Amino acid sequence: MKRKHLLWPLSFLVVYLLIVLPYRPVIDSGPAKENPLLHYQFSEQQFDETEIRAALPSLKALYGSNKIVSPAYELHFYTALSFYPNLRNAHIYFRSRDLPTSMRAKPANSSLLTHQREYCIFINDQSTEVVDLSRATFTELTGCIIHELAHIQDYESMSNGGIIWTGLQYVLSQAFKS
Repeated sequence: MKRKHLLWPLSFLVVYLLIVLPYRPVIDSGPAKENPLLHYQFSEQQFDETEIRAALPSLKALYGSNKIVSPAYELHFYTALSFYPNLRNAHIYFRSRDLPTSMRAKPANSSLLTHQREYCIFINDQSTEVVDLSRATFTELTGCIIHELAHIQDYESMSNGGIIWTGLQYVLSQAFKS
């Protein structure tokens, strides 16, 4: 007799967990936070700088946490970041540096010793024969930043040891750089 009393609540719990819970409506936590530039993904459409400028406040609200970006690159950066929603909470900052290339992304050395990684995107602001970002179009500069964010996404999937190994290969192997 006591078994019947125990089976009913248990069967109810199983039905609730397997059938009801997965299909219950999600509680709305405010206005939808959707990427306003989603239609550019997987598209050959050129960026419309006017549209992106109008979407900048939404992009900053959606992706701006833990980011320090030079105002000169803000529009390009948030446009590029909209292609990597999983980097929304990543700590990313920009620094100017004389480089042999236009940009370079890498984890901050000090963050490899902590649980919260930080990433720096170094930008070569110096105009040279090899690098002159001042002549790049909006799409070209945004594409460069998208490329650097791809490196950061790759670093996010690596262990600290994997990042250190990648760094050693980069320093010691010319073939690895190319």
